[in-house]
Amino acid sequence: MTQLLQPSSAINDLRTQAHLSLSARLQALDLTQLLIYTLTNAPASILPYLVWQWGMSVPAVAMQALGVSLLTIVQNALPLYRSMGTPSSIIDALSLCGIAATILEGQNSWGGSTYPSDQGWAAFRITANGIFFNSVTGALNGSNRVFTLPALPNSNSLRVFYNGVLLRPTTDYGVAGLTLTLTFTPDVLSNLGIVYRFGAASTLFMDAVVPTSDGTHLTLPHTPTSLLLYRNGLFQMAGLNPAQMSAVETIVNFFKPARCILDLIAPADYYVTGAVITPSTPPGSDSFIAWGTYVGSSATPNYADFELPGGTINGSNVHFTLAHTPNPTLSLQLFDNIELVKDVDYTITGTAITMVNAPGVGDAFFAFYRY
Repeated sequence: MTQLLQPSSAINDLRTQAHLSLSARLQALDLTQLLIYTLTNAPASILPYLVWQWGMSVPAVAMQALGVSLLTIVQNALPLYRSMGTPSSIIDALSLCGIAATILEGQNSWGGSTYPSDQGWAAFRITANGIFFNSVTGALNGSNRVFTLPALPNSNSLRVFYNGVLLRPTTDYGVAGLTLTLTFTPDVLSNLGIVYRFGAASTLFMDAVVPTSDGTHLTLPHTPTSLLLYRNGLFQMAGLNPAQMSAVETIVNFFKPARCILDLIAPADYYVTGAVITPSTPPGSDSFIAWGTYVGSSATPNYADFELPGGTINGSNVHFTLAHTPNPTLSLQLFDNIELVKDVDYTITGTAITMVNAPGVGDAFFAFYRY
């Protein structure tokens, strides 16, 4: 094409020759770097104008509040507009914010009866899983069993909790790379949470911390970068705080189908603001205990994951032995029949554990600790 625009020697008009020469030069320029979907770098000063130009000003404020950069918003403007008004655009937009969304279409899909039959078909129930700590990606729709992990877990560190109960590897689920496959079908709107380690570890630890309670909130001694919170022995799922929920609602309302009746919920047990935990229901006299990490630097410890303590599980034996001495002792998390064992229900001296009540025959009895 460029060669066709070269001025012929037979053309004597200087203006025509100049025009054709300039056209040939422009034709040879690679303009793909200016395309919105190939943009990899741009001055920060022009990004707000690009966001405005591509009609993303409204959701951009909410997406930035959830940690998405303006450049990422610009890069994804065209793909999002291409599917705008469909459930997939909502899922994709929230995914950019680190939120795993599940969409149920029509109130019949969740057994609802809030809307008349001539309106219920247009109701969308959207669940948004928490972004403060990691969660799996995949639909909890009553039929799906396959989910995606956000990162490859280190060693054997992955723990999967279903409605607060620890699941058993192989028996309850299998993992291949980033793919988590359950051996059972989770219920609609159930909680599926994960705990794992990935990457290099250089952090400080909170071990067996009992948060202080004012009747409404729980307070930790440090702002957590990761958190395992148990309530009466059941693992608790982190969710979105009110500001995050407001941002999610803005995004959903922007990308939703025009006739969609929105039913937005966030099934979670608590949310965290700094070092303050707000449970979804008042703490009351319930027992809370937490393990977690916070910003700092320390030597990288060794970990024991899913260790089966030595000893016979026969319904009467209360004496068990760990492979290593937990360091510190409070790092030990002991599960009997897939629920956390309270520290008043056992004693530990070195590697020796003495249970108050013997694990039952067939119980899943696991230990997690640092040493």
